[in-house]
Amino acid sequence: MSDFNTPVLADAYADVLDNLKSRDVDAITLQVSAASNPPTGAIKWNRASDKFQEWDGAAYIDQVLSIAGGGTGASSASGARTSLGLGTLSTQDDNAVNITGGTLAGNGAGLTTLNASNLSSGTVATARLGSGAASSSTFLRGDNTWAVPASDPTYAADQNADFTAAWGNIYNLTGSHTVTLPTVVGNAGKSILIINKGGSAWTVDPNGAQTILGGANWSFDFGQYSSATLVADANGGKVDVF
Repeated sequence: MSDFNTPVLADAYADVLDNLKSRDVDAITLQVSAASNPPTGAIKWNRASDKFQEWDGAAYIDQVLSIAGGGTGASSASGARTSLGLGTLSTQDDNAVNITGGTLAGNGAGLTTLNASNLSSGTVATARLGSGAASSSTFLRGDNTWAVPASDPTYAADQNADFTAAWGNIYNLTGSHTVTLPTVVGNAGKSILIINKGGSAWTVDPNGAQTILGGANWSFDFGQYSSATLVADANGGKVDVF
């Protein structure tokens, strides 16, 4: 430990060198050992609290490092946040963040528990409500698919030979033949009503690779005057039977 009041003229030569060396060590180490009689303005590093202090002639006063000097410009956590421009968001836990103002921008993929009841303005795009094309002529089905409403079928000509049906028609069938259905694609929800007027078996053949009741074709043989409604299903190019 050095004494900044020494050396003096009365000191022995050997003591002078020791005193000067001690002062040099204390100066370069910022008083790793507390010096006595330091001059006003002396700086030391307080290793117990990790801060700079300046001697004002009576006591060591804590020093605040400016932002320009690599510090925070404050001596408290709240003051440092203010100096650095950090608001209350910086003090919240990462698992309980509350945002009361401002604008959120960017990828929202990490938002996984949004409650739809909290939507208070704007509209949800139709593409987010279901698959298919939304328009003034379609409705959203229970399976989240935009579909054209089934229209009332109209009677077409009675059939007694193989033929290709059209959506929206009613057909009286006689004999034992094959009815080929139009494509389901673009016709979701549309229907065809067939009536077995003659009581014989008819084969119902979907368009191309499309299916009916999970199969490549279906036998309509429920007896005379039985009927079946064939409906175009939008899911996977298939025909439903009711």
